[in-house]
Order: sequence, then structure tokens, then C-alpha cells
Amino acid sequence: MPVSDVASLLNLPESRVALSLKLAVRATPLVADNDAPAAEVVFEDELVLALAKPSGIITAPKHRHEGGSLVARAIAHLN
Repeated sequence: MPVSDVASLLNLPESRVALSLKLAVRATPLVADNDAPAAEVVFEDELVLALAKPSGIITAPKHRHEGGSLVARAIAHLN
């Protein structure tokens, strides 16, 4: 459903509905990809984590609740 329709149903400005949806998405935690092969750590210290990115793996997830990305493997590595 488009934001404009939701705003109309709730009798709210579109900008407020859009901001609320954006904040709700950000509040959803990223998932750890514990089922994927472990990430190959190239370098790690207390500030930096460098991973080797395998071919065919996306860097960031398309949706916060999906695995299959390098970010999800990094989260799994960091627990």
C-alpha cells in the first residue's frame, strides 16, 4: 500500500507516515547468517574488521531480516 494511502487512512501527513515507516525499519535488527560458511577474516582488531568477500555474495542485505550477505556473515562472526 502506498504511503499516500496509509496517510489518508490515518488522516496524517504523508511525511509523518514516511518517517514512521523509516524509523520502524531501522529498529528492526540485522540478522546474523549463522548457517552460511564462516567469513574469512583478513584483519581484525578492536576498531576494524576486514573480511574477504566471496564472489557472488552481496555486500549488504536487501532487507534487514534476510541473511545471505557479507554484512550478515560479519554479524555472525562478531556474535
